[in-house]
Amino acid sequence: MAEREPVTSDEGEPNLPSLGQVYPAIARWASGYGWVEFGIEGLDRPFIRALDEGGRVWEGEGKYETLDQALQAMEAGLTEFMGEQGFDTTSSSDQRSAQRSTQRPRKSASKAAKDRRRAARKLRQRADKAGKHPPRSEDEQKAIKKVERLDKIAEELRQGGHFSVTRLTTLKGLCEDPEAAGAFARFLARKIQERMRQKETSQRSRDLVNRAVREMKPERDDPTEERKERLFSLCHEIEAEQNEYRHIDWGMVRLVKSMDLIVVEHCLRAVLRSYEASFWLYQAARDYTEHTDVLAPSSAPRVEEIAGFWRNHLGIQRR
Repeated sequence: MAEREPVTSDEGEPNLPSLGQVYPAIARWASGYGWVEFGIEGLDRPFIRALDEGGRVWEGEGKYETLDQALQAMEAGLTEFMGEQGFDTTSSSDQRSAQRSTQRPRKSASKAAKDRRRAARKLRQRADKAGKHPPRSEDEQKAIKKVERLDKIAEELRQGGHFSVTRLTTLKGLCEDPEAAGAFARFLARKIQERMRQKETSQRSRDLVNRAVREMKPERDDPTEERKERLFSLCHEIEAEQNEYRHIDWGMVRLVKSMDLIVVEHCLRAVLRSYEASFWLYQAARDYTEHTDVLAPSSAPRVEEIAGFWRNHLGIQRR
């Protein structure tokens, strides 16, 4: 970058490239999947690393000659990691911000796009039932790879494997479509509803989850401010059921008695904040497997259920 001749604007001021242009994978990660850290904190800690809610996903060396070298190493590392997870690394945060700003006033175009996706999915499902397999789009092929990755995780867990829960980050890419995210949130909430029917649970918790399942209908069925207010109120009620916190050495922790309610709370937040849906649904899926750090063999049935949802939703036949 230092050797490049800076481009100047009409006013004579240099137009420096943005972070998203120079390091698109880092910008993509920090704006939608996790965060990055760099600096010297201890002798044994790498100078630069990338993390998400499940912990470290990439780390660099202990020392670099320049900050640019460290960022270049992270860019390469995150590009590889996100490629393995099936994330789209082509669009930076700047590009997505521009896309959002141009898309906000065009609600009819957004609805038309959703209708086209829905129609294409139905056609795909009919074709699969009829034994016909028309060529899939590039986006569909990426989604298939993500679902296959979930199937593989479940299979290896069945065989006794153990993995970091960050392997579930592939869900974030699948949840970038608002309609798909909403359907996944409703799926997880219904699974919690079924689970509560099979074990001893307080009537209050059951009532809250039943209300959540009823209210989390597709937005096209009830796109009103009144519905959003009901969802906000319900989310606060569920949160208030577990609003105790305790001081520990490095901050505050929330005391959770029911992971089932936590899953539904995350699902409601995903519906209310569609722009953060991938984050909240990743959290919900982690808690649904009942393993916040490591996926163990006991997680296999839940991971299989999640993979099964995406196969059905996307019209993918299992190989």
